Amino acid sequence: MRQRLLLCVLLVSVFLTKAQDSTKTITHELGFNTMTLLRQVTVFDLTNTNQLPWDVMYNGWYKNKYGIRAGLGWNNNYNESSTSTQTVPATTTQRQINFRLGFNYNYYTAGRVTLNGYVDYVFSNFYYQTVSSVTVQSFPNPIVTRYMLNENKSLSNGLAIGMGVKVKLYKQLSLYAEVPFIMSFSKAHSESLISETGSPEIKSSSDSKGWNSNIILPATVYLTYRF
Repeated sequence: MRQRLLLCVLLVSVFLTKAQDSTKTITHELGFNTMTLLRQVTVFDLTNTNQLPWDVMYNGWYKNKYGIRAGLGWNNNYNESSTSTQTVPATTTQRQINFRLGFNYNYYTAGRVTLNGYVDYVFSNFYYQTVSSVTVQSFPNPIVTRYMLNENKSLSNGLAIGMGVKVKLYKQLSLYAEVPFIMSFSKAHSESLISETGSPEIKSSSDSKGWNSNIILPATVYLTYRF
């Protein structure tokens, strides 16, 4: 799913590049999280790196000084397996979307290096579900089928303040690294269901909420293209 998203954004950038007037005071910039790109290559094991969750970012600049920014991260996974002792397949469903929207300010430029500060509104929505079943028999008791479902949902939003550095590589191509300080409020809800032959269903649920603040390190690096 992420590969399709990155491909679509890249095709849009190529189309816009052909139509862009270089003399305009408003320019555009697309960035791709290099860690996300490298994860597509199986020789790199980057699953445990602490990186920002936005796979794609966009900057709209006015005179290369002030600008708006946005970021999007999207992950959607579904797995299914079955055995002879299961009445229904065992499934795992995971969906996560991360979004940010904010403002940029380039406060220093020297040669190929540009420093900027920014402030973002950040949002995250996470969903995770597992379903499984098993058929067992403890002699001389009858055959029992047990069905289990677990579901977790969480929602968070907050504010991110950070600094970044961009190094121009070649013409419109640059590397951009940023480190944010993120403050967010979150709430979570979980439910579980156990259903067994000849017994009443057992349902349970829990809710939690809280806030946290942290600095995301190491710095997340984006490959950016300006047009």
